[in-house]
Amino acid sequence: MSGRIPMIRMLYIDADPEMCQTVSAFCDRLETIRAKTLGSGEAALEWLLCSPADIIVSEYRFPGGIDGITFTRRLRLRGNRTPVILFTAGTSRALKKEAARNGIFKVVSRTRQGKNPVLPLIRTVFWALT
Repeated sequence: MSGRIPMIRMLYIDADPEMCQTVSAFCDRLETIRAKTLGSGEAALEWLLCSPADIIVSEYRFPGGIDGITFTRRLRLRGNRTPVILFTAGTSRALKKEAARNGIFKVVSRTRQGKNPVLPLIRTVFWALT
């Protein structure tokens, strides 16, 4: 039996190319998460028709597109039960309640003053898959 941890296939959805690059680079360094990045919920729904993911991380708001909660609703209507994490600046109690009602595993804040916001995200990814 090898002691290798299986590679986690993470779909990361965010319209901010800089945050996509940051998350992707962090995952590359870990060597246990392979991140596919896409810029919209619509693109992610299309990609998921032919590609699997073990976990999905989505921003809440996208310019001109569906939001992360609507994305999750549409995903669930297809019968896809992949865990979804919202990674967003807005983490109000109302947003967390709406997210939970729509089958989102957790809402993680990406605004951490002076701290790397990717660390709590990665911890939540591992938590969602255990």
